[in-house]
Amino acid sequence: MYPQRVAIVVILVLSLGMLSSMAMVNPSLVDELTGKFGLSAASDLQFSTFIGTSDYDYVNDVALDAEGNIYLVGTTWSTDFPTTAGSYRPWHTGGNYWEMDDAFVMKLSSDGQEIIYSTYLGGSSIDSGIDIAVDDEGCAYVVGGTTSPDFPTVNAYDSTYNGVEDCFVAKLSANGSDLLFSTFVGGSDEDHPYAISVDDTGNSIVVGRTRSSNFPVITTNTLPGCLSRGGPEDGFVCKLSPDGSEVEYSMYLGGAETTDEARGVATDSNGNVVVVGSTGSTDFPIVNAYDDTLSGIWDSVIVRLNATGHILFSTYYGGTELDGASAVSLDDAGSIYFSGIVKGGIFPKVGVNDEIFNGTWGISLVVMNSSGSEVTFSGVLENSGSEDFSPWCSGIFLVSEREVWLAGTTECSSFPTTENAFDRTVNGEDGFFVMIDPTSGSLRYSSLFGGTSDDALGGIAVTSNGDVVCAGRTASANLPNKNALISVRPGEQDGFVFRMTVDNSMYLLGLIVLGVAGIGAIIVIIAVVTLRSRRK
Repeated sequence: MYPQRVAIVVILVLSLGMLSSMAMVNPSLVDELTGKFGLSAASDLQFSTFIGTSDYDYVNDVALDAEGNIYLVGTTWSTDFPTTAGSYRPWHTGGNYWEMDDAFVMKLSSDGQEIIYSTYLGGSSIDSGIDIAVDDEGCAYVVGGTTSPDFPTVNAYDSTYNGVEDCFVAKLSANGSDLLFSTFVGGSDEDHPYAISVDDTGNSIVVGRTRSSNFPVITTNTLPGCLSRGGPEDGFVCKLSPDGSEVEYSMYLGGAETTDEARGVATDSNGNVVVVGSTGSTDFPIVNAYDDTLSGIWDSVIVRLNATGHILFSTYYGGTELDGASAVSLDDAGSIYFSGIVKGGIFPKVGVNDEIFNGTWGISLVVMNSSGSEVTFSGVLENSGSEDFSPWCSGIFLVSEREVWLAGTTECSSFPTTENAFDRTVNGEDGFFVMIDPTSGSLRYSSLFGGTSDDALGGIAVTSNGDVVCAGRTASANLPNKNALISVRPGEQDGFVFRMTVDNSMYLLGLIVLGVAGIGAIIVIIAVVTLRSRRK
C-alpha cells in the first residue's frame, strides 16, 4: 500500500501544479473555454458623447480626479466651443483662419452628464492643448504648444515668448475659474511638448522635443547629450516648481546623429522621474544601461532621474528595425511599464506565453524593474501591417501588475480583439483600447472604437470601480453615442469621450470552470489508483 499512497500524493501534487500553471502557459485555453460555454460578456457603454461645435475640435488627453470627474484637454478652432460662465476664459482668443487654434480644458462629471467647467486657453495665434494631469485637490496641469506672444502668463518662470513655437505649462484651479500659474518654456527655435506628470509635492515635469540650441539647461549631469543640442532635434525634460515660478532642473536628452524625442513621463512617490522616448543616435547619453548599444535604426530609450534630476540609469531598448516608446507608468515598487510602436525586425520577447505577442509589427509593452537591470515582460501585440498601417500607442494606465491598459490608433484590419470586445471591426482608422496581463503574458481584453470614418484615441484612464474612460478625435458622424451631451457631430471633426464597463469576471469564471474540471480529473485518477491497489 505504501508505494501506492506515495504515487497518489505525487500525482496530486503534479496535477495541482499543472492546473495552477495552465492559464499562465496557455491563457487562450481559458478564453476558448469561456467562449464555448457562452461566458464572454459584452462590454457595456455607459456614455459616449461628441465634444465640440461648428469647426475642428480635437481631444488629445484625458485624466480623472479622486471623485471620478473627467478632465479633457485639446485644441479647437470653434469660436462657439461650449464653455461655462465663470470659467477662466469663456471666449475664443485665436486670430485669423490659419491661426484660430486655441487650447481648451473641460471638466465633466463622472457620468458624463454635466460640464462642470470648460474654458479656452490661448492667445492671438496658434495654441494647442496636448496633455493633462490632475492633482489630489482637483487642479488641472496642462501642457501644450503655442505661437502666441500674448499667451496668458501668471507667476511665470518665463513670461516672454521665445520664438517659432514654445511650450506652455499652466495650472487651473479646481473650479476652472483661476489660472494659478502659466509659463512659457523654450528657446528661440521650435519647442514641442508631448507629456506632463505631477509629483506628490506639486512639481510638474514636462517632456518633449526641441530644435533650440538655447533651450534652458539647469542640471548636474555632465554628459554632452544633456548639456547641449546634438542633433537636429533633441528630447528634453524640464521640472517646474509647484507654483511654476522656478525651474528645478532642465536638460536635453539626445545624441548628435538623428532626431531624438522624449514622449512619455511618469513620477513615483519619492519624486523620481522616468522618461521614455526614441532615438537613432549611437551617442545618446547612456548610464548604467540594461542595453548600451543601439540595436536597430531607432530604439526606445528609458531614462530614470532622481528628484534633483540626476540620471540614475539610461538605456536603449529595442529590436533590429524601428522602435519607439511613447507612454510610461510606474507601480508602487518603481517598476517601469512602457509602451510604444515596433515596425519590423526582431524585437526582444520575454515572458510571452500567448502567440499574439510574438509580433514583428505592432504595439509593444515592456516591464522593467526599478533599477533598469531586468526585464520581466516584453512583447509586441501583433499587427500584420506595413509602414502605412502601423498602430500608434498614445496612452497607458496601470491598474495593477496584472492589469495594464493601453490606448491608441490603428488602421490594421488584423488588429487582434477579444471575444468580449465592444467592436471587432476596423473601419478606416479606429481607436483601440486593450488590457494586458504581463504576469501571465496574455491579452485579457481588446476592442476597437469608432465609426465609418477616421477616429483616434488620445488618452485612457480607469475609474476606481474599473470602468475605462477614453477620449480622442473623430470624423465619423456615426460614432457610437449613448447618454450623450452632444449626440450629433456638429463639425467636420470633433472630439469625443466615452466610459465603458468591461466585465472580466467571465475570465475568472473560466478559470474556476477549468479548475473544477481539473479537480474532477484528479479525483478520477486517485480513485483508479486506489482501486487498483486494493485489488492487489
